[in-house]
Amino acid sequence: MGRKNHAVTRVARAAVPAALAAAAIAVSGCTNSGSQDSADLVNGKQQFVEKCGSCHVLNRAGTKGVTGPNLDEAFVVARDEGWGADSIRGVVLGQIQNPGKGLAMPADLVTGEDAEDVAAYVAATAGVPGKDEGLLATAVQAASGPQAVSYTHLRAHETVLDLVCRLLLEKKKV
Repeated sequence: MGRKNHAVTRVARAAVPAALAAAAIAVSGCTNSGSQDSADLVNGKQQFVEKCGSCHVLNRAGTKGVTGPNLDEAFVVARDEGWGADSIRGVVLGQIQNPGKGLAMPADLVTGEDAEDVAAYVAATAGVPGKDEGLLATAVQAASGPQAVSYTHLRAHETVLDLVCRLLLEKKKV
């Protein structure tokens, strides 16, 4: 009977590290479909500049947003701690899909392969010094000033205070 319990204990000890490794992979975002290597980084940069850059700073994309987090600052620490591009990509993709309640960023601002490409581009460039090269360097035109955004885009980021001001202004016009 003592031998049988000893064998069960050995199996349990072997299973714990495997379970922890599986949990770490799931939490790190490595289970998301696609990979860093299969992404279209040019499309990712174009989509990021068009749909994310008005809110987020990302030096290599040339964006100077002020609403959302500075992605260079956000991921430089992760890189220093040894995070790889696939882990960062998983975090970014998770934020695109589920940004969290109470945040200005709407869920699924980009979807499908575009979301995968944006996440891969951010993972490849956020917190990395230098400039994009090759096709990435010419993927988008440099902004010459503030970019116009659609009314729908502005409404997606509207805060309660903005809503009150807008409603008061609309009431005044009537």
